[in-house]
Amino acid sequence: MRSPYVALVFLAAFALRVCPAILSEMPFSTDAWSPIRNTMALLDNTPIPLGDDDVFDGYNNYWPANSLFGAVFTQIVGLSPLSSMSLAVPLAGALAIPIFYALASRLLGDSRRALAASILLSLAYPYALFTSGVTKETYAAPLLMLLLFVFLACSLNLKSLLIFSLSSIALVASHHLTSAVAAAVMAASALAASIERFRRGLGADQAKTAFTVAFALAAAAYLAAYAGRGLRLQLTFNDLLSVASYQAVAFAFTLHASSNTRRSSNARKIAVCFISTLLVLASAIACTATAITPSAPVLPRHYLLYAAHFALLSPLAASGFYALRSRLGEDRLIPLFWLSAVLAVEAYAVFGDSPLGSTLAYRSINFLCAPLCILCAAGLPSFKSARCKHLGKAVGAAALLALTAAAALSLYGFYSSVALQERYMGYFWLYEVPEFKAAEWLSALGSGVTVHGDVKMEYLFRDYFKVNFNVLGCLRYLTGEGAEPGLFVVYRQMLKNSFVLYGGYSVDLPGGWAGRLEALNLVYSSSAVKAYWSSREV
Repeated sequence: MRSPYVALVFLAAFALRVCPAILSEMPFSTDAWSPIRNTMALLDNTPIPLGDDDVFDGYNNYWPANSLFGAVFTQIVGLSPLSSMSLAVPLAGALAIPIFYALASRLLGDSRRALAASILLSLAYPYALFTSGVTKETYAAPLLMLLLFVFLACSLNLKSLLIFSLSSIALVASHHLTSAVAAAVMAASALAASIERFRRGLGADQAKTAFTVAFALAAAAYLAAYAGRGLRLQLTFNDLLSVASYQAVAFAFTLHASSNTRRSSNARKIAVCFISTLLVLASAIACTATAITPSAPVLPRHYLLYAAHFALLSPLAASGFYALRSRLGEDRLIPLFWLSAVLAVEAYAVFGDSPLGSTLAYRSINFLCAPLCILCAAGLPSFKSARCKHLGKAVGAAALLALTAAAALSLYGFYSSVALQERYMGYFWLYEVPEFKAAEWLSALGSGVTVHGDVKMEYLFRDYFKVNFNVLGCLRYLTGEGAEPGLFVVYRQMLKNSFVLYGGYSVDLPGGWAGRLEALNLVYSSSAVKAYWSSREV
């Protein structure tokens, strides 16, 4: 194991993920406030049942692993939950990188390629952004990597079953979507490995099949016995059937594509690399021309820059497909089926009339990064096998240039989200100290007051300070369709990026909307926040 290099990559990953919290001195992500509040409730009221919705938020407490972790970490370091979790949860997210290195090493059989995949993942946008947040998903990231590593590395014995059981329990108690993705990836991988064994005249892969069934049963039992009460989304039978259909189609397509063992010509490989790049670019261009889901925005044209790193890496990923297909071993194709399982979720989010809409679509992109990084590492050229020395050097230089440019563009995407606060890049995850101070002061006005504002402010006021909040009332007022709100909060970035709604979607307000605030009384003013009051409250 190339431990010094892996340690450096881990430190770089942690430094990147903790940057938003250091720069803002606040927890990163709108979803951070409930877990932090639940951690405070744990520390103040323990012993207490986690299912007590009068004390907890009635949602995150049903996946309490990150709050439990935050409570323990807070006790150890002696900081407040607000400060300790701002550091501890991104640290947990960065721990996914060394575990991913071990997983990639097993799948690729090459420590250098695994290191390259780990560097890519540590910098990948949006993976780095998502694993910077104080969220359930960030805490679940290393658990997903650990579970998949155990799934691949272990056999059916008591020690393996114990490790797998502990990993499964930790993951299902951490995050619902990550657990669902893990089940899909494991099911596709187990079925693919069994089919490969059948072709060689062997039986099914009993270990992978048993682990998949055990995890699915554990997740289902957890939902049925406990977490189902906190699940705010009710999936119908038709939804489940649609998800299964997309998974089946994606699996069948990947199985057919990977089963062709005939040697492909260089011309065919080049054509596939070129087509894959065009498909990525076409998808990005489509997002700037039309709404890909009913709730998705039409992106500005300069956002093509933020998709450019996917276009740069797509030829390497296509080359990785051919490299993995030519290898021996029943696990060689698992990165392909890992990718296909997540792509099926993405396709369902976009085309399957998903009740989660654009929220599932942009969150699913996060899970694509790990298998794509493995494919890209597998597609790196091998200088030893190059027939022409000069051609090998040229191909290697091009691959290195593509990797460097993709890493730089990923970092720029992260910078654009956190520092430039681009409108459609998750800027509203970043809170400033004046925003927190304003919410703290306004929340002291009393429990009978209802605050009005956009969704960014709602998460802070409602989930952390437990203040009644109204989003649609003030939106109707600003668009000239509703009565004056009682207490209305405007923050600085709202003047640039407009009004944030659920799922991260922001809507344009009519021209001169800020002038409507002049009819209200200014009751609070700071460098970042202004609060207005009227005698009428809706």
